[in-house]
Amino acid sequence: MIVHTYLIFNVSGEITSWEYRNAFEEYTKVHGTYFSLWTGFAVLIILNKICNLKFNKKTL
Repeated sequence: MIVHTYLIFNVSGEITSWEYRNAFEEYTKVHGTYFSLWTGFAVLIILNKICNLKFNKKTL
């Protein structure tokens, strides 16, 4: 979200999706596919933690 906000305010004019992708990768220094994988893993880990907290509270 932070990266997208940065790019919206720092890229002038209308750009194509390809130009946006290149600007994103240039800013983050990470390929978009890997960035998406890391984000997906982070979401799964957070959901796992939340589920474990709920399960532990039910057993107490």
